Amino acid sequence: MKPYILIVIILLILISAFIFYYYTMNIYEVIYEVEPADLFADNQSTVKIEAVPLNALGFRAIGRTAPAKFEIIEGADIVTIINKDTEKGILVLQGKDITGQVTILISSKYAMLPSEVKVMVYTNAA
Repeated sequence: MKPYILIVIILLILISAFIFYYYTMNIYEVIYEVEPADLFADNQSTVKIEAVPLNALGFRAIGRTAPAKFEIIEGADIVTIINKDTEKGILVLQGKDITGQVTILISSKYAMLPSEVKVMVYTNAA
């Protein structure tokens, strides 16, 4: 095999690896998923708030997490914190027997400004 063909192949592999990393693994934005959107005041229902890192293609960044700090600024008395993992950017809340609104301020390492997430706690009317 001629040396210039080998050099071209090596350069193509390096360029492909560079493009793959910067388009799929690099974090460009952080969104916050709230699942489910509402919480019920029944001492059993939970809501999971997760910081999701997005890549340049708009999908979840491969093998990456978005560390986030969570601060409940309103309604701390109507929920219980079940799990607070700041390294993975996950917060799990459980509703108490009080209705109202919970406002959480989330600051991520990869976001320029903190974001506010609101979760409504409704009565469990069956």
